[in-house]
Amino acid sequence: MKSIKSRAAAIVAAIAISGCAVAPAPIAHTPNVVATPQQGQVAVSVAAAPTVGEVTPVYVSIANGTDATRSVVPSQIFALNDAGERVAPLPPG
Repeated sequence: MKSIKSRAAAIVAAIAISGCAVAPAPIAHTPNVVATPQQGQVAVSVAAAPTVGEVTPVYVSIANGTDATRSVVPSQIFALNDAGERVAPLPPG
């Protein structure tokens, strides 16, 4: 009986491991959105990803071509909806 349980456990473990090995990536393709730094300017590039339900993910890249140190504070970044109103980003979870 103990041998059957250990074999069953080994089979279940093998199925679980093999299932993880062949699962596709959650995001098929991540665009390479990269802002090009320009001397004396801060450059921002954005690209919209395919819509998920009512949400459109946006890839953002920021390049600092100035000598000044800049900080990006995610809680202070907003998108604009069709009415021009600010929309806060969704939390990752």
